Amino acid sequence: LGYAILDLKLDDILDTVNKKIDQKIEEQNIKKNPDFFHYNKSPRIVEAWKDVDEVTQLCNNHNVISFLKDVYERDPLPFSTINFINSTEQPLHSDYAHFGTLPELLIVGSWIALQDIDLDSGPLQVVPKSHKLAIYRYSEKNNGNLPTGLKEIKNQYNNYENWVKKEIKNKNLHPVTPKMRKGDCIIWAANMLHGSPQCKIPGSSRKSQVTHWTFKNVERHYNPI
Repeated sequence: LGYAILDLKLDDILDTVNKKIDQKIEEQNIKKNPDFFHYNKSPRIVEAWKDVDEVTQLCNNHNVISFLKDVYERDPLPFSTINFINSTEQPLHSDYAHFGTLPELLIVGSWIALQDIDLDSGPLQVVPKSHKLAIYRYSEKNNGNLPTGLKEIKNQYNNYENWVKKEIKNKNLHPVTPKMRKGDCIIWAANMLHGSPQCKIPGSSRKSQVTHWTFKNVERHYNPI
């Protein structure tokens, strides 16, 4: 299917992460993704691992590391985090549209529910078997032209999101919404489509943490766009 769900049986550390992230927001001490990767006013807080020890502890969860070692037969390395307060309302996409590797497809995403996730709060969706879709090549879709600024990056990314919609329809794929409880962790393959449907309860809490993973023997990383 391209994804798996683990019960990490965590509690206290999740409460601490939530408390410290809330504090960082209150102090306006956060780093965010560029605005064009925001689909609502809720901040996507990146790299909180740099000053929140418990975020780093979640990155290094031994159950996730053990699972990735077994599946990929390589040593996994966490390299990026995003903490969410509410739903992103982001359309379906794959991490491989943002992070590329040589050899190909050696990126993994993990998403930990920091609370019980209400199905009306704009929960995470995944698209089973979408990890087998062709790798989207920005250069091929844009006549080999590299973007020269943020406006062109946004335009090319919009083209990618439209391509995803067409592929889902053409391949007769269907998004699903896993029921996620506090401490559950969903792990997905590099090219797996995921995102959040429109939130039915504006402003409702959907606290979670994403970690992106690579592997020790990856030869090179690149930005696909």
